[in-house]
Amino acid sequence: MNGTDQGVHWGVDIAAVVGTPVKAPACGTVVFAQANVPLSGNTLILDHGQGLSSTFMHLSSFSKKVGDEVKKGDFIAKVGMTGRTNGAHLDWRMNYFEIRTDPELLVPPMPAK
Repeated sequence: MNGTDQGVHWGVDIAAVVGTPVKAPACGTVVFAQANVPLSGNTLILDHGQGLSSTFMHLSSFSKKVGDEVKKGDFIAKVGMTGRTNGAHLDWRMNYFEIRTDPELLVPPMPAK
């Protein structure tokens, strides 16, 4: 970052305007929704079951709270620019238990904007 080696960046950054709706990539339960998390800003985690979870960072707001059940495609939050970031975007990460997983391997190709 900024010419300094800071380690690996896990996940995918998706450029979007602040306020762009974030939709659930699969069904699950909201297990974490917290504002102002150091570095990641407003952060939401969905537990998809079977050890798979999605983490969404730098959000501007949440439309779901801890304990809410969601279906694929449900509106869960809005893209933001909170935490440590150089611009508006969604940082989407996935874990299979403790193993970091590339979200792009599990969804169809995302169109370039």
